Amino acid sequence: GPEFGTVSRPDLVAAARAPLVDPDWLAKLRDRAEGDIMTGLPQDRDAIAKRCAIPLRMVDYLLGRPGWIPREGV
Repeated sequence: GPEFGTVSRPDLVAAARAPLVDPDWLAKLRDRAEGDIMTGLPQDRDAIAKRCAIPLRMVDYLLGRPGWIPREGV
């Protein structure tokens, strides 16, 4: 895919997903607690809004892009 310096577009997308799915991922990584990093959003849209601190309208936007952000239990 297209390159941005030495970082590819898929790398940038993956980097953007991490803090959205688990806002505390960097602290968990720093604390060597990689196993505690959440890798998917909850199934419930209200739980997504609460975890990510975003409005429901943004949740609906994200969920309207199937496959872009992994979901828990899928």
